[in-house]
Amino acid sequence: MTERDKTIYQLNKFLSKNYKFYKEKKISNKNILLVDRERVDALFPNAIINLAVAKKSKMNVILLTDLESNTTSLKIYKHLGFNKVVKGFSKFLIFKKLNLFIFFIILSFFAILKIYQNGFKWLINKYHVKNILIGDLIYDHNIRFHHRYINTKIDFYFIKLLIKATFRLLVIEKYFKKYNIKKIVVGTESYSFNSGIALRIAVFKNIKSYSLAGSFSNTGEFEIINFKKSFIKYGPESICYDKEMYKKFKNMKVKKNEIENFYKKRKNFKTINFLTRSSFARANKISRQGEKFLKKIQDEKKNVILFASHAFSDAAHKMGINYAFENYYEQFQETLKFISKYDKKNIWIFRGHPSSLLYEESQKIKNLFNKYKRKNIFLCPRDVPIASLYKVCHSLVTGRGTAGLEFASEGKPIVICGAAIYSGSKIAVEAKSKKHYFKILKNISFLKKSNKKKVFDAKRIIYFLENGLYLRNHIDGVPFKKDRLGSNFFKNCYGTKLSILFKNVDKYLMADINKSPIFKKIISVV
Repeated sequence: MTERDKTIYQLNKFLSKNYKFYKEKKISNKNILLVDRERVDALFPNAIINLAVAKKSKMNVILLTDLESNTTSLKIYKHLGFNKVVKGFSKFLIFKKLNLFIFFIILSFFAILKIYQNGFKWLINKYHVKNILIGDLIYDHNIRFHHRYINTKIDFYFIKLLIKATFRLLVIEKYFKKYNIKKIVVGTESYSFNSGIALRIAVFKNIKSYSLAGSFSNTGEFEIINFKKSFIKYGPESICYDKEMYKKFKNMKVKKNEIENFYKKRKNFKTINFLTRSSFARANKISRQGEKFLKKIQDEKKNVILFASHAFSDAAHKMGINYAFENYYEQFQETLKFISKYDKKNIWIFRGHPSSLLYEESQKIKNLFNKYKRKNIFLCPRDVPIASLYKVCHSLVTGRGTAGLEFASEGKPIVICGAAIYSGSKIAVEAKSKKHYFKILKNISFLKKSNKKKVFDAKRIIYFLENGLYLRNHIDGVPFKKDRLGSNFFKNCYGTKLSILFKNVDKYLMADINKSPIFKKIISVV
């Protein structure tokens, strides 16, 4: 039996059973908006969070999706009891709402004109519809696929995205009024799909929102996030710019020796890391090629500076719109161009993000590097440990990466140019604009090593993050040993083969989810 046959078999088996899941309450005139992410593996955890919110608030559920009734996801939703369905975008909606059609065409034309005049930075920071910022969502969506970050331009693809996003907002915003939406559950906060747009509306209307984040596949732990307006500028995990987060950090009562010991253990891969999870271990792999490269760099006997890149295709403004460049590719390219022209004294190492492989960006990095290649500029091979790099490097330059924390903890000066988790903590030199950024780079070799206070502050931040003390509504599957079904479900939802996913869901639901300790815990935090 092929995997496709297994999936069809398990799906039909799932749809043939009756589950006691969601049932609409006739008495409620208030509603929850459940926004479909259009991924089957994301469907079930979001449905469970939504069920918890519905039970606790005693509200009914409206499902927002663009899927047709014959799709697998919509069949599942309806089987679970979510029968009230509305669409964010369709050709039928355009003809049905001609007044909106005219309005969003005018808005879109105005936006295109402004972009021609002021560039895409205007779109990212200034494009509001009904006083709701959505320009950053459109921009990130535009560069997400087909390597469009290389040459952002106003073309048919972009115009279509702009029009769709504008129309979506106008349509969905009316749903909020029509159905008296008081809470919202989404699968992601990024891009100009229904999820990103609906969440942005909720945030601006001060409507409580719920979204999942976490490493489901590793430990079964996750966080239920309530979004705030401050997240748009500084990201959802900013220690210094989120009042709740800063209070937690400020009141953290941990002895200095405990923090130092944790840091030493982490360097030796003997800690469980909540923030970096498995990525810290991946970033510290070594190969023969890596060893040869490090020896070559050490033999240069010059000041060495590391540029740590981000994944170019990833949501550039998920961590906040407060970023000096349009996107991560632009920063990489312009930094490389600047160094090749103005800095012949220092050794520069450009390191691609580990996720670049997933997005097929490696060749784009090589092409860019070859264009500006100089004797003092090196492209870092894969499998060169970040821990080895901060031993040989004088300083680090990044957009807003967590590598900054590693370097700062070793006393190395770091330069960032966008909102980061550690922004405002004074452990980094923070560029406020492109002009400011390149001014810093001109004088980077004169940046001094951090003092003992800054070094300890960086270690303290690492302790705070890696021990999960920053988490708000945290659900950890590990302590719930008696709830094996619930724990296995959340461990095996994202990225799992659908045939296995349906099996796990079936077992969990048949065992009566209302008795699940993990589900009870979810109810307590929503």
